[in-house]
Amino acid sequence: MKMNRILFIFSIVMVLIFGMSLISASTNDNLTMAGAENDLVIEDINTESYSSLNVLGVQSQDEIESSQDSYIINQRNYKMYFDNEGVLKDEYGSKILTFNGEFTDKGVLTINSDNTKITGRNTLFNNTVFNIKANGVMLTNLKFVLNESFKNNANAGIYVTGDNVTVYNIDMTYDTPGDVDAIGVYSYDNTGFKLINSSFNYIGHAFHNGRNYPVLLYYSDNANIYGNSINSTVPLREIDHGSFYGDKIASFAAGYSQNLQFTSNNVYADINFGEYQNGVKYPTLSSVYIYACDNATVNKNNIKVEDLYTRKNSANYLYALDVHRLNNMTVVENNIDVFTYGGYGRDGTAYPMQITGPAFNLKVAYNYLHSISNGPNIGIYSQNYYGPTQIDIISNFINITGKAGSDVYELVAGIEVQDSNDRILNNTIIVDTVGGYKAGDRIYGISYSQGTNGNHKYDIKYNKVKVPGPIAISLNQGLESTTSDTNVMYNILVTGIGEGGDKAVSIGGTGQNNIVRYNTNGADTIRHMSERDIPSWLKNYNSGGNGNGNGVDLSWLNTGNNAGNGLGNGEGSGNSLNGKGQGNGLTIKSNVNGNNINPSTSDAVRGDANSTRYTHGESGISIASASSSAGSGSSSSSSPSESKAYEITKQIQELDEINYIQTIIGIIIVLILLIIGYKEKEHTKEEY
Repeated sequence: MKMNRILFIFSIVMVLIFGMSLISASTNDNLTMAGAENDLVIEDINTESYSSLNVLGVQSQDEIESSQDSYIINQRNYKMYFDNEGVLKDEYGSKILTFNGEFTDKGVLTINSDNTKITGRNTLFNNTVFNIKANGVMLTNLKFVLNESFKNNANAGIYVTGDNVTVYNIDMTYDTPGDVDAIGVYSYDNTGFKLINSSFNYIGHAFHNGRNYPVLLYYSDNANIYGNSINSTVPLREIDHGSFYGDKIASFAAGYSQNLQFTSNNVYADINFGEYQNGVKYPTLSSVYIYACDNATVNKNNIKVEDLYTRKNSANYLYALDVHRLNNMTVVENNIDVFTYGGYGRDGTAYPMQITGPAFNLKVAYNYLHSISNGPNIGIYSQNYYGPTQIDIISNFINITGKAGSDVYELVAGIEVQDSNDRILNNTIIVDTVGGYKAGDRIYGISYSQGTNGNHKYDIKYNKVKVPGPIAISLNQGLESTTSDTNVMYNILVTGIGEGGDKAVSIGGTGQNNIVRYNTNGADTIRHMSERDIPSWLKNYNSGGNGNGNGVDLSWLNTGNNAGNGLGNGEGSGNSLNGKGQGNGLTIKSNVNGNNINPSTSDAVRGDANSTRYTHGESGISIASASSSAGSGSSSSSSPSESKAYEITKQIQELDEINYIQTIIGIIIVLILLIIGYKEKEHTKEEY
């Protein structure tokens, strides 16, 4: 009897122990993670992108019981966290939410709670999208595959209206439906939006109606777009002039978004459709399109447009960087490349950079600009048809090939400026025309050829220009406007016809006080640019700038020291998003890095590595030996550097399997004990 009593008591104790274990691990798959700050391991691997957190294991039950407010969401339990309208329930707001596995056709998931942090492990959202309405939300390490229109989410895969939202390390593939508005990431009416180290593969089909934008900002102030890869295949569409949405297609579009930082991104666009009728239709792409965004910075990006769809003798209109109606913009250290077979006669464009006024205090320096087409072509085209423009163009390398002709719009030029008070200093410019130069062809290194009203004034110094014709610099020839108080000095002007030098400069009209002096063909020594010629804004840029920006804290994804791998200023140190020193930017306060981190900067060679970074317009290249690849049929641009990614591995494990194993083992032990007790009881009966 004593043995039976002992066995019975032991069995009851075992049942209670395992029952308590089951209760503590209930509520489906909900998991409160323990020691999240101390359990993260970063393994350095080479991969282009990832969108998962691999879960390894739990170290102890104590860690689970003392966990932070963190939850794992999967296909089975997601309705526990979101209501019937797809809105995150209040009790899970401001928590860490880890999405696990695939989510297919779940509609729009809305986040209304501030400071919610969302990440993923092995996560794939198939036609499942996010609406971020709250402030301070972070969306990280997620993968999207989309092929539908999301009208109830502002036509976007990720729609952001909250302030200070960060979208980090997102991988989005979007094969859009035909002739509808389709946006990958859309940030609207907010401030402080950050899109960092994310990848987009976007195919647009708005052939006749709708708009295609992989990334769109509209009234999104103080946005920071850093280290992303945006690959788009899109159609050419005619534009409606005079409004932001008149450009219906772009790889990246920003309108009315002040203080934009667009830095270290790789942007590639190619073409899948266009309707052509030379002189009647204007099929257009503005790849990086920035409209009315004062105080914008475009820095250290690789931007390439390649149109192999448009055939020779068909006019297309390509603008790699298209800037409209803004002030105080800085464009530095970018690599911009355009290639197309298109262009015909006076129709077509393939411009690395277009500036449409009114626009003041635009600063363009240290860029590499290259383009090839079969029609009109210009490296930097500044036109003030809608209002005056004023630009500094300093130390750029510009290589342009097009098809020049005698019409004023059959123009091939390195720079066409319809401005006043421009400074054009220390640039290297090479231009050529398909089929070779013919008398009367309008092909120049620097020009003001297409007339606008008013007087035009320029300082053009220390440039090095090579052209196939007799004129390297042409200002105001045959135009009704005037060019006055202009200095064309200390340039090396190499011409295919004539003597070059001063004789390669032509200034027309009735303007006064123009000085053409000390220009050579390179045979004679000339004055080089000095420190006092450098404008103050460029000195400030070269010295690193100043000021502090807002940081980005990703330490919740990671342990280790949070001193950080700085991507700018803010709290801590690092490479500035402005390219130098402490300009406004980001600091990532952790060692967590995603894909596309720090892509290669521009190939623009900036001369000797001295404090001023200047040579006399050479940009490190001997212009006498350089060729412009006219008619080569291929473009040249630097390929982005290999991106290094990091796999982030959390030592967390779901309790489901552990609970099931505990339950089964407990039941087996109880059954064995009961059987032993039963047999003992029978044996006792037999003895009596």
